[in-house]
Amino acid sequence: MGSSHLAMGHHRDATTGTGYCGQLLENPYLGAQACAPCRRRWEETQVLRQIQALPSSRKTATCWQDRVRDTFQDVAAALEPGDAYTLSGCAQRHHVAEVLALRTTGPLELLVYLAGEDRLSEVHLRRERLVTVERPSPGGSRASRQLYASEHALTHPGEPLSCLLTARQP
Repeated sequence: MGSSHLAMGHHRDATTGTGYCGQLLENPYLGAQACAPCRRRWEETQVLRQIQALPSSRKTATCWQDRVRDTFQDVAAALEPGDAYTLSGCAQRHHVAEVLALRTTGPLELLVYLAGEDRLSEVHLRRERLVTVERPSPGGSRASRQLYASEHALTHPGEPLSCLLTARQP
């Protein structure tokens, strides 16, 4: 019996960069079974995502066509939670539920909702990868955007609305 059957790996926690068990990770053990603490915490994380993130992602994707969106090309590093994006060669829209790792180097790690498959998935993209981004405009739907514009005109006379619509949300 070879030692490869005894090798233990870990599930990587994208938010911390370590294993779910807290182990510092250097190189992955391809094909190795995850250690018990990693496996247990990873499974708990998956259940929480199914309970919390999946329903809200479904709702966002369902009413996506009714929202006013700004569409533009940018690098993947510009993606934010609430955005949707498409990649060249893939027609499916990916809805960004969460940016998992707030690092500035290495691949961008996202939790995305795939409406066609009705599931959440962790995605790793090169930060410089060109994507088509769809970002909701302030106000959400067309009706609420019209209401927002009229309220803005009353509360900020003389200030153009366009400067607010192109500003990034914090």
